[in-house]
Amino acid sequence: SLQSIAIVGAGIVGLSCALELADRGVRVSLFEKQWPPRGASWAAAGMLAPAFEAIGVAENHPGLFDLCDAGARLWPEWARALETRSGKPSGYHPGPSLAVAFDQAGAEKLAAVQTALAEHALAPTECVSNLGDIDPSVANDAIAALLLPSDGQVDNRLTLDALVTCAERHERIDIRREEIALKWTAGGLDHAGHDATLLTAGWQTGSVTIERDGAPVDIRDLDASLGQIQPIGGQMLSVSPIEGAPR
Repeated sequence: SLQSIAIVGAGIVGLSCALELADRGVRVSLFEKQWPPRGASWAAAGMLAPAFEAIGVAENHPGLFDLCDAGARLWPEWARALETRSGKPSGYHPGPSLAVAFDQAGAEKLAAVQTALAEHALAPTECVSNLGDIDPSVANDAIAALLLPSDGQVDNRLTLDALVTCAERHERIDIRREEIALKWTAGGLDHAGHDATLLTAGWQTGSVTIERDGAPVDIRDLDASLGQIQPIGGQMLSVSPIEGAPR
């Protein structure tokens, strides 16, 4: 059975896996050069939006909504447990979220979301007619609007901070502020003294290197599926809240 594991990357996924495995008695080495972590889990927008992000996008996998929806449904209980354990806020806010469109393309996307989820237990509700009661700041300009009960939000920096607190307290988690030294030997992959390695470095997972015959080798040379990881840059705009508008 698994006695020890090296986890590469200490974002929300890596920290969550570290805590779960350590709770089950596994000795965990958590490799993260920047501590406290300040990667994508720190910079993200915190959208828990299976409907808005997974529906109506042609290139998305047809099963993406179901996967995202299942994950979103786990958040309430998971967030409560994290708050109890850490003594800190998890940053979780349940839906509904308001989605608005200001042009025809946006309106068509919202229509696609509404149609796709019409029979879903958390079906969207059309609300452009009473948008003035929900958010007066956009009521005059929006041409379509939906309330999405499946879509919530999380302040990911609060989530990350709570997870860091738990990891630092755990007696079976060793936080290593360094890169992992993986080597390829005649017997296969040497997991730096561990039974297994879990890569949770997000878009940087594909850049992890392994020493082979004294030279660094791209991990994608050992597993072709890692070559399918494509980093996508995003832009976020920080704005001042409008007085009287919803959060």
